[in-house]
Amino acid sequence: MGLASPRGHTAAWRRGTCVHVPVHGPVLLMLLRLLLACTSSPLSKRGTATLMTGAVASSSVCHVRLVRADGERIIDVQRGELLRTALLRKGATPHNAGARLINCRGLGSCGTCAVEIDGSVEPAEHTDVERLRLSFPPHSGARPGFRLACQCTVQGDIVVRKRDEFWGQGTELAPERADARVTWFGDLEFLLDNKSPAAAPCSSCGGTKTVECPLCEGGTLVRAYKSCSACHGSGQVVCRSCFDGNPWDLEAIRAQAARRPD
Repeated sequence: MGLASPRGHTAAWRRGTCVHVPVHGPVLLMLLRLLLACTSSPLSKRGTATLMTGAVASSSVCHVRLVRADGERIIDVQRGELLRTALLRKGATPHNAGARLINCRGLGSCGTCAVEIDGSVEPAEHTDVERLRLSFPPHSGARPGFRLACQCTVQGDIVVRKRDEFWGQGTELAPERADARVTWFGDLEFLLDNKSPAAAPCSSCGGTKTVECPLCEGGTLVRAYKSCSACHGSGQVVCRSCFDGNPWDLEAIRAQAARRPD
């Protein structure tokens, strides 16, 4: 038995078969309105906002390639951080040797954080403080790309080169000096910094300063009669991503690991 449709079509109502329903103009219009209503709902907007927030969050991370005589390091920093603050927070430094202790902590008066920068920073031109300090010996004047790390913020991926001599005024690249401390006064190093955003938790350890031991996978591969040579059975090792110092200074890392409570 057939069922007549408004347009004169027929559809067989049989078990296991589909009913043929022609889609007319009014039905199509109703479906389009329903689709628009769904896409403009608060839930849809919230999902869109979440995606946009994620995109903004990912774009807020910049990469600094620090070039020294004994190698290079890629450092993840926050967009808008002062370059000096960003480096010190990640265990690197714009200072050489004794200047790591004897410097102005961001006033721009000592000139020991002078570096060569290739990339996007703000302000794009030298500040008055930079022009004044770089015009005095041992520096020979403000030149393009030669900046004070305490006076400019990171706005994109950049390359930073540190020259030798106490003030960084030399002609050769300076070594990393793994045996020297990076910071001497902890958070007081950034006391004068009113531009950088708050330090973000380490993406590797979440701020705990430790990560799962890569040698024994957190202790799961250590047998009862054999202890892991890296973590000695604890399953955790010092996080090198946020280590306060040179992350390749194994002696310093071992010393911090020894002070860590079990």
